[in-house]
Amino acid sequence: MNKARGRLMSDPEVAAAFDVLSNRLSGTDLRSFLLAVASERASRVQPSDALRQQRTDRFCEASDLDAVALATAQATALEMTASSQFEPVQLSPLAPLGTSSTFGSVPQNNVVTTTRLCEVVSDPTNALALVAGARRRLLRDRSETTRLSAVQRVVRAQQFDAPGSFPHFSLLGLISVGRDRGSRRFEVDELTQQLTTLVDVAKAIVPTGTLRVDISDNSLRRDEAMAMVEKLSPVVEASFVGARERSVDYYPQLCAKLTIERQGTVHEIGDGGVTNWASALAADNKERLVITGLSLERLVWLSEPRAIRRAQ
Repeated sequence: MNKARGRLMSDPEVAAAFDVLSNRLSGTDLRSFLLAVASERASRVQPSDALRQQRTDRFCEASDLDAVALATAQATALEMTASSQFEPVQLSPLAPLGTSSTFGSVPQNNVVTTTRLCEVVSDPTNALALVAGARRRLLRDRSETTRLSAVQRVVRAQQFDAPGSFPHFSLLGLISVGRDRGSRRFEVDELTQQLTTLVDVAKAIVPTGTLRVDISDNSLRRDEAMAMVEKLSPVVEASFVGARERSVDYYPQLCAKLTIERQGTVHEIGDGGVTNWASALAADNKERLVITGLSLERLVWLSEPRAIRRAQ
């Protein structure tokens, strides 16, 4: 992407057009312009062109997973989260432009951006955080905790070469938004509840295999992480693994990774932690937000060979 941009920007006319589109047009005018460009290009597309792109563009290809198996897993996940006090939400396929880069520090090049200045959802927790933020702005009393869940088919633009990786896939997302209770009690309690829920969902979809939760604390504290390990140990193998430096921008303090080992291979299936998005959304330093995600696509892929319609 950087090489292509450098090549294009070496042309003064292209560089001037880039400046106009990026900085000088209003959002409304830019949308109108991009829609006109898309309409002009679409007017020249023939059925054979659409078929060719369907066959060669990884974003357009249908999933290899059995649709019934995946739908069953999605329904199971939502029912189990509802039983765990998370309100299921049906998210839009689109989120405001910059949602992933603003809240998740994800490069915009890794997100599919639309000509209407939205982006295709790449993580349901970001979208759920916006839903929760809009709801909580209307509350006079924010003392109650807002817990939401969603199953979302997400799209990510970066290339994945690992088995069981797909350009678009189904994720279960959980969020908890509430008030600081001191000593990180809110963070510990909500992250523990979310991880317990994810473990239950994973066990329901893949009954065999060894599940494990690794707890980290990027703030270099230990006590709260060890408290989480103690709370989780009755339901899953859990341990404290110190800091997770690569995720410190995303999770400045407590975070966790969920894996499953089957037939000698360890697969990462879930991730989550404490973010600072809630305080930014609410302009209130006492708001706390905990998020987790679980790959339903990978769990179904692991569940049984017949879930795959054709060879990977």
